[in-house]
Amino acid sequence: MFDKSNLSLIRSAIEDSGYSIADRQSLPTRNPIFAQVPARLHPDLRATLTNLFPDGLYQHQAKAIDAVLDGHDVCLATSTASGKSMVFMAAAIDLLLRDSMAQVLALYPVRALI
Repeated sequence: MFDKSNLSLIRSAIEDSGYSIADRQSLPTRNPIFAQVPARLHPDLRATLTNLFPDGLYQHQAKAIDAVLDGHDVCLATSTASGKSMVFMAAAIDLLLRDSMAQVLALYPVRALI
């Protein structure tokens, strides 16, 4: 979460680099909508996620995991830090726990997140 001192540091870094801020938009926060960890996940994974997220997963995460478990391809487009990575990691871990011969190759734009 950003506070005013963090914003001030970011603003200074931008201006020190020779750029100017033309406009700034503040978006209102939204209250999260939680859902239960999908019961169809491997029991060990479900227990871990339930312990890590006692309020449940974000609703879009639970729906996406359910869709993967139904065999559907999923394209999840949500805001930064909304749990997209957890969805594909949970799907991969579920597969690996269920099938000892399974392999997962994750091609992920790490550079974009650094």
